[in-house]
Amino acid sequence: MMERVARVAAELTSAPDAPTYHHLLPQSYIRRWAPDRKGSIQSVRIADGRWKLVGPRKVGGIDDFYRLDADDIDDSRTPPLVIEVLLGELDKLASTWIDQFLAVEPGPITDDGLKFDMALVVGAQMMRGESFRQEQLALLEYAAQQDPIEHSKHAARIWLGMTGQLIDDETVALTAAQMREKDRQSLISQDSKAQAIQLMMQNWTSAVMPLVARNWAIYRADTPLLTSDNPVVIVGGPSADRRIKPGYVPAPEWVYPIDRYRLLTCFRPDIQPRFPFVLDETETFEINREIVAAAYEMVFQHPDDDIASTIKVPPWPVVPKAESVVDLSRRPTRWLNDPNPPAPPVSRWYSMDVPPNRSSSLKGASSSAAIRSCQ
Repeated sequence: MMERVARVAAELTSAPDAPTYHHLLPQSYIRRWAPDRKGSIQSVRIADGRWKLVGPRKVGGIDDFYRLDADDIDDSRTPPLVIEVLLGELDKLASTWIDQFLAVEPGPITDDGLKFDMALVVGAQMMRGESFRQEQLALLEYAAQQDPIEHSKHAARIWLGMTGQLIDDETVALTAAQMREKDRQSLISQDSKAQAIQLMMQNWTSAVMPLVARNWAIYRADTPLLTSDNPVVIVGGPSADRRIKPGYVPAPEWVYPIDRYRLLTCFRPDIQPRFPFVLDETETFEINREIVAAAYEMVFQHPDDDIASTIKVPPWPVVPKAESVVDLSRRPTRWLNDPNPPAPPVSRWYSMDVPPNRSSSLKGASSSAAIRSCQ
């Protein structure tokens, strides 16, 4: 598949019909909220509630968002549209994979092959949007303002401590020098946008196997779900600070609406999916509120639904530029300045009163063959 991606991307480098409107949300995904494949969805701006009906082709996209263009990038070796073409290929596969999940009854998902396929989709969707891009640009801006030697020494001390190694001055200096050389060799470009795209790809691939290791389940919603321009939502548990985004790895749940009435939920390995696998009206409202709160700017709903107008969330807070790595790691949520933020959704997910249901599961041959067939 990668050979075909590279070939197609190279052919598009100077083509007059090369795609310029890059979809942050797959068209096949957003069509799941349309009355039919050619129908429109309702796009709602969170800041003021203004909405419009729009076709899937014009939803969730930004011009040249994934284009790798920089003076120090050789487009004969790295075609500018290679990431856009790669994501387009993934989006074709994702449509089939999501259909497989929608074809079964709600309940746990136990087939690791199927989970791997879908983890590619979930991981990519988490990293490919504007929200993640802005986080990476902030990280790069901070790093650019630091003394490279002192910054690498600080990173070396953290890494040596995490791996249980000696943290004497000589070891720190040697490790820091190795880190700087590795960074120099691995950087695709000095351009911040290109570096942010590179970080997107690195984070995507590193997220897949931890996602597969989670406990997955499909929940059916009694009332409709909406989705957003940042549809994979990382949810903290009851003990989490709702004002700060939870970390990807320790977060109790990743939730992802896969159509108007189905929610994919990926629980931390120590949390079992719990019966019943149906979200009542209150729980669905809580999930929808979480989706709206995590959205970067827009939410999307079926034209017959009126969900967004019933949910009010604060605007994204204005925060000063990060002055430390700690500041960067404590990314604020919309609830940063709210003295009484809402509790995390679906409280029974954390209750020990109801035993998990082991009677329903999604099993069968992995659709990983779909990837191999494209190679």
